[in-house]
Amino acid sequence: MIGSLIKSFLWFSEPFLIAFLVRILGFSWKIEFQGVSLLKKHNFKVLYVFWHEYYLPAVYSNMGTGVGVLVSSSKDGELSGRVLKLLGYRPFKVKKGEREIKAMVDLINYGKKGNHIAVTPDGPVGPRRKAKKGVLHIAKRSGLPIFAVSIEAHPHFRFSSWDKLMLPLPFAKIKIKIKGPIKNPTIENLEKNLS
Repeated sequence: MIGSLIKSFLWFSEPFLIAFLVRILGFSWKIEFQGVSLLKKHNFKVLYVFWHEYYLPAVYSNMGTGVGVLVSSSKDGELSGRVLKLLGYRPFKVKKGEREIKAMVDLINYGKKGNHIAVTPDGPVGPRRKAKKGVLHIAKRSGLPIFAVSIEAHPHFRFSSWDKLMLPLPFAKIKIKIKGPIKNPTIENLEKNLS
């Protein structure tokens, strides 16, 4: 009984704690953007593409903007989706027993309505920095131009996960570079622009 109450409390409170920590840590970062004027020309109605390893600074820098994102049906994906919702994103979850295509169609339709969306082309399980063709399909079907986002942070810590997830340390200097729109997008061209 007590064990199930503790599990329920943790399930409920964990996303709030993570969202709070992201806000506190991110508040200490000094972020410099390059290329925002390119987004303004498209009224920010774009498809952002960035490597999975840059997840944390990317999430912090776009809080409260309603960006649509895909979230996996895994336990980590469930937690991630709840955190993203608290931070002002619009997560589209791949439901258990359903193919990823359903969530992808929902994300595409969200983009067609004039919303900006984001995809990590090597996520959610890698291999690292190897883009999948799904991102090109999303761009074509949504009609949104692709903008590649690369991120540098000093100092930072790297986790031992498949993507070598980057965690900018407190008071880190972060540079977010935005390139686009990417003309004649191909996997090779996309990977080049993300480097």
